[in-house]
Amino acid sequence: MKIRNSIGGTWAVASLLLCGSSLYAAQPAPPFSLEQLRIGLPEEGAPRAVVGPYAVTTETIPGQPGLLVYRPRDLANFPSRDTLPVVVWGNGACMADGGNFAGYLSTIASYGFLVVTTAAVPNEPQARVTSAHLIKALDWAQAEASRAGSALAGKIKIDSVAVMGMSCGGNIAIEAARDPRVKTLGVWNSGVWISGEMRAADGKLLVATTKADLERVHSPTLYINGDKLDPAMVNAADDFKRLHDVPVFFGSRHNAGHSGTYSHSNGGEFANVAVAWLRWQLKANKEASKVFTGPACSLCKDPNWTVQRKGL
Repeated sequence: MKIRNSIGGTWAVASLLLCGSSLYAAQPAPPFSLEQLRIGLPEEGAPRAVVGPYAVTTETIPGQPGLLVYRPRDLANFPSRDTLPVVVWGNGACMADGGNFAGYLSTIASYGFLVVTTAAVPNEPQARVTSAHLIKALDWAQAEASRAGSALAGKIKIDSVAVMGMSCGGNIAIEAARDPRVKTLGVWNSGVWISGEMRAADGKLLVATTKADLERVHSPTLYINGDKLDPAMVNAADDFKRLHDVPVFFGSRHNAGHSGTYSHSNGGEFANVAVAWLRWQLKANKEASKVFTGPACSLCKDPNWTVQRKGL
């Protein structure tokens, strides 16, 4: 494992997003292929996701688009013996349908988190969302905490909120993170584009995030990427250099590429990292903090990772 003060790289690319077999590229076409975007960490021999103590249920909340909720099935421990913070998630390619992340998000919920993301839109398989939809998901969760008749009434820790997302979803998470309710931000295989715009194959602008949005990030921030195989790496590294006023952890998993470990059983190694960050940031779990802090932090010592840190 290497710890560096900065991430090098002279190759400049426009970001891509991958969701299933759908490719969304900035203009002009970038100098890499769809096959490169499909690269994830091989599951064989990789660390497995460690599922938490709570069995998880999923619920669909009607709307346009609807919301998909992952939460502990039995809520008896909340809040008497555990807390239930809110995690809002933006899918890859800014798609409404985040089925590819089901195992990953379920693992997060199994540690006592209310995970809220967008649901597939009937008859619109390519429906996309914006940061406004992530704020809508947060609004729903906080309203549900006090709604009469809700199973979640009195259970949610409404002052503990994370917003996270992958690829294009990471960009809309950065936009949503300006909300003062957000206590931590997670940006996965993503970063704000250094140049150009992110447009779908039909020419539609997917996100309007700019580097100026980084100035409005006000909470501890986690960046997780693949290594040089990940086309988002250059943009994420540039974000890291620009963030000065908040604590930031930047982790690059060797050989993970743009697709990370989301397709692994229960979300694989990336799910473990997400859980540790969220337990530290939203549940004040000191053991979880050791994954990221101190000279002996576990990711710092892991030969499969290169990390950078600011303010931690």
